Amino acid sequence: MQDELQALDKTCTWDLVDLPAGKPLVGCKWVYKIKTQSDGSVERYKARLVVKGFTQEYGIDYEETFAPVSCPTSIHSLITFAAAKRWKLFHMDVKNDFLNGIHDLKQFLSHKFEMKNLGVLTYFLGFEVTSSDDGYLLSQTKYASNLISKAGVTDSETGSTPLEPNV
Repeated sequence: MQDELQALDKTCTWDLVDLPAGKPLVGCKWVYKIKTQSDGSVERYKARLVVKGFTQEYGIDYEETFAPVSCPTSIHSLITFAAAKRWKLFHMDVKNDFLNGIHDLKQFLSHKFEMKNLGVLTYFLGFEVTSSDDGYLLSQTKYASNLISKAGVTDSETGSTPLEPNV
């Protein structure tokens, strides 16, 4: 939690001010998440302070919203392109999700954002990524295992599938 507060302070995300008379307070809350590796082991514990935006009214408290997120189709296209070019993929974490306006190269970004090189890409947005001379294999073994556990059928027998795996 201390890291999150320091990051908010470092990036000048907020200023503490007195509440104007007659104005409602928009509260905040802590959201906790356990980040895991592709094998399910704990990578780190994460805390994020979020605003309770559901208490705000459109046109009074805000005019527009924006959330920079990646769509799966874009990710698949990027990995496909990299595989066709036989490029090695690396994983990078841009601290605090300040992704607005990213247009230029890693060198430019390293001066604007605190970044951490996570090494060769092996796990990304719930997908395990395996590279070979033929390209990249995207799988969701961890996701499927979690579904099987949640459904309570981990002791069930497996069956064959008519589909060829890894095609």
